[in-house]
Amino acid sequence: MSLTGYFRCWDCERTWTIADGLAENPDGARPQHQLTRVWTDTDESAATVESTAAGRTGEAATRFRRDGNALLADDGTPWGRISVFSDSAPGSFGGVNSLTVVSRPGQPTLVAGAGDRGVVCLWDAADGRLVHGPRPGHPDRVCSMTVVPLPDGRIILASGGDTGTIALWDPVTGRPVREPAGNWPGGVTGMCTATIPDGRTLLVTATPRGAVRLWDPVTGESVGRLNPYGSPIQSIAAIPMSVGHTLIAAADTGGRVHVWDPAVDDPWEEGAAVQLSGRALEDADHRAAAVAAVPTHD
Repeated sequence: MSLTGYFRCWDCERTWTIADGLAENPDGARPQHQLTRVWTDTDESAATVESTAAGRTGEAATRFRRDGNALLADDGTPWGRISVFSDSAPGSFGGVNSLTVVSRPGQPTLVAGAGDRGVVCLWDAADGRLVHGPRPGHPDRVCSMTVVPLPDGRIILASGGDTGTIALWDPVTGRPVREPAGNWPGGVTGMCTATIPDGRTLLVTATPRGAVRLWDPVTGESVGRLNPYGSPIQSIAAIPMSVGHTLIAAADTGGRVHVWDPAVDDPWEEGAAVQLSGRALEDADHRAAAVAAVPTHD
């Protein structure tokens, strides 16, 4: 009885039997057509209509499905092309847990990904070609990555592991700049970069146990702390406010949102924590699971 019923695939947006979903490449598997009971407007009697996973009659084409390398809307309208990065199949190096974009002036944009086995790969974002990797460098599973632009124009890649290790990489050569260091319980669940008014660019790391640290990426020394109340952090992001001024936003495991100013030396000082709009937070009918910065036209 546990094999009866249907499920809707998030990828192809079609409905299949549960039994088909448990087999790899099942022979004869076909999308299912389900019969749905609806009420008519005339005599309030029940009628049976046929609906498919491709969308209901008259429904706006807002869902997408994959057909080979094409991305299609429900009505078949092509929306784009899907590219699979080379040598990135699951199992080749343990799967991809974290991604970040490496934008280098005058050079191709790269996508960096890290997997279960502590390796880092870099792909060319234009054609999906593997540029560097898999490069070993972590003794643990990599959970987070970010790009750190240095004052001298160089760009380095930072990665954090699930046992609290932090490593720095050269995206040009794909080799470690600094070997993994640190061993903080709970791992590094999030990383971002903050620019402060004195011209320094700092690496910000967060852990599920509430430690949010500021690091000098050149020396590897800890230069500050945020989150004085120690709320466990599950997501963190940098918010550029102006040239040389960045705020740090974070979501904790309780669904609350915090914003800090890393330019304030003492996290207990007034102004270190940026107060959010209480009314806006009350209007949110959900807990925040992740934070991100979105630039606007102004």
